[in-house]
Amino acid sequence: MKNNNNTKIVMWIVIGIIAVTAILNSGGLFSGITTSTQYPEGISVSSNVQMQVPPDKATFNIEIQTKDKDAKNAQEQNSILTNQVMTALKEAGIADSELETQNYNMYPGRDYVEVVCIRAPCPPQYNDNYIVSNSIKVSTKNLDKIGIYIDAAVKAGANSVNSVNFDLSDAKRAEIQQNALKQAGQDTKAKAQAIADGMNVKLGKIKSIQEQSYNIYPQYYAYDMKASAIGAEIAPTPITPQNVNVNAQILVTYSIA
Repeated sequence: MKNNNNTKIVMWIVIGIIAVTAILNSGGLFSGITTSTQYPEGISVSSNVQMQVPPDKATFNIEIQTKDKDAKNAQEQNSILTNQVMTALKEAGIADSELETQNYNMYPGRDYVEVVCIRAPCPPQYNDNYIVSNSIKVSTKNLDKIGIYIDAAVKAGANSVNSVNFDLSDAKRAEIQQNALKQAGQDTKAKAQAIADGMNVKLGKIKSIQEQSYNIYPQYYAYDMKASAIGAEIAPTPITPQNVNVNAQILVTYSIA
């Protein structure tokens, strides 16, 4: 009799273990319960916003270069041409505050020449001289007049013009940065909500926000001096402003409610 009771107890224990195991494996009583401990790190999403923004500022460098066997003469010639160029730019509409000397250099140079020598001693195959270079940075918000400004400078004596740089003013940069980061924030929230819905969990509060990068890439316009010299007598050199590329990226981590 005692042995029968012990056998029954063992049987019920085995049946109980099998039943609990089956419930746990199938989800059973606990299938509708999800806690944040299952996802301790929460949901992390990133957003990379790219924008193209019309520029409101342009800069370009104009160089005046002269050379002479005499250093003083080279310097005086450069001074005369530089004043002519700056006067022409001001008459075209550039303000004093928009002109800035970037570099001023004077250095010895050497021009090699072809010499036909029949009998020694032969003359030197080069001419020594001095080169004076003055580089002026021009800034303007009148983007539709850039061609007029450059043509005026070239006509007045400038012999080198660097690429035109289309950019954003400080005020415009601040405005675009706020808009880009705001859009990135909205994108991350939408992504996180979509992930939470797909995982059948509830999106919680924000745990952390990181601004990973924010960059502005100015656009450059290659300027052709020869084309300007030819076209300046007919019509202003056409220069079309190009949009500035803006990139903003953030990383946001949400908790699971």
